[in-house]
Amino acid sequence: VFDDQIAPGYQNSSGVKTEKTVTYSNEITLAYDQNNITLEFIAADYSAIENNEYIYKLEGFDREWSAPSTENKVKYTNLPPGEYTFIVKGSNGDGLWNDTGASIKITVTPPFWLTWWFIIAGFLVFTGLAVSLEKYRNRIVKGRQEKLENLIAERTLELKDVNESLQQEIEIRKQKEEELQLVNSQREKFFSIVTHDLKSPFFGLQGYSEILINDYQELTDEERLKFITEINEVSKSSYNLLENLLNWSRLQAGRMEFNPKHILLNTIVENVMRLFNQNAVTKNIALINKINEEIIVHADENMLNLILRNLIGNSIKFTPNGGAVAIYTTDSEQGTVICVKDTGVGMSREAASRLFKVEHIQTTLGTEKEKGSGLGLLLCLEMVQKHGGTIRVESEPGEGSTFMFNLPRGEDEKQ
Repeated sequence: VFDDQIAPGYQNSSGVKTEKTVTYSNEITLAYDQNNITLEFIAADYSAIENNEYIYKLEGFDREWSAPSTENKVKYTNLPPGEYTFIVKGSNGDGLWNDTGASIKITVTPPFWLTWWFIIAGFLVFTGLAVSLEKYRNRIVKGRQEKLENLIAERTLELKDVNESLQQEIEIRKQKEEELQLVNSQREKFFSIVTHDLKSPFFGLQGYSEILINDYQELTDEERLKFITEINEVSKSSYNLLENLLNWSRLQAGRMEFNPKHILLNTIVENVMRLFNQNAVTKNIALINKINEEIIVHADENMLNLILRNLIGNSIKFTPNGGAVAIYTTDSEQGTVICVKDTGVGMSREAASRLFKVEHIQTTLGTEKEKGSGLGLLLCLEMVQKHGGTIRVESEPGEGSTFMFNLPRGEDEKQ
């Protein structure tokens, strides 16, 4: 230790003492300041001692075994506190190695300030001081803060009543202004729809009726039937538009009755599909009702009827000859989800995102040039929201569309 040999039963100048030689010891314990050591070893073959080779490793310190060497001692300096095992293997002059080798455990004890008990004690003392200082600082800060808050409260109280009064007046005026802007915007949109979409059908009615009046004798029976049929289609389209406009205006004014009750969904769907049966037959479109007869929803019957009429009518309108329109339901946490799926022309995601916005209402012709105002979907949105539900669409161009809206389940609905 520090180049001072340790003899059995004696204490060297570094304070290390052993009761027996290192050769017969299994372990050596050193203090933290006795961590510079030199270990000597020799193979038990004296025939050609100069040819003996050694490899060694101090486990816990060396990563690899040393290279074979005839040097029979090794020095370690500044060993950190810890437990180590020194292992040495030797070979004779013929190159035969002793695979078992010899080993000894070396323990370097840490100084007291690195022991676990001292570290814990120091941590507790430091923590106690830190907590005490923090509490003291918090008391000082809290006292100053309370004084400042009291001062601010006194000054603020003088202006509070005046500020609250002014703020309330500002909020009331702002709310009235926003309501007025919304009403004006909706009114302008409403009259724009009425002017554009209601004027066009009447031009058609006038044109077809004038032809019948002026050229009735010259027209064949087939031509007369064609013009009468066109007048009938235009009349129905105009009636549907007027009905949607009336219902929309009632919703905006809050005058549309809302009386939700338990309704057998299948019955309502059958009644609506019966209204569109002739339209479907004309376009050779299959109307498929997949609604379970026992499903009950809690909804306003008139509103539900209008929602289904608009959605099914739209599906027929944008489904080409030979297609299909199916109505079915799924369950969700929000209630019963009613789906209207068609095999129609579909639409892009951008077009789908604009469907339920009043500022984007526009007329789009169907696959057989059927007309519409686009107001029906806005009407559906507001009536579904009246029930606390949501409505959305999934569609891809050429792949058809699926309109989905949810309604509360009826208490008698069977799961």
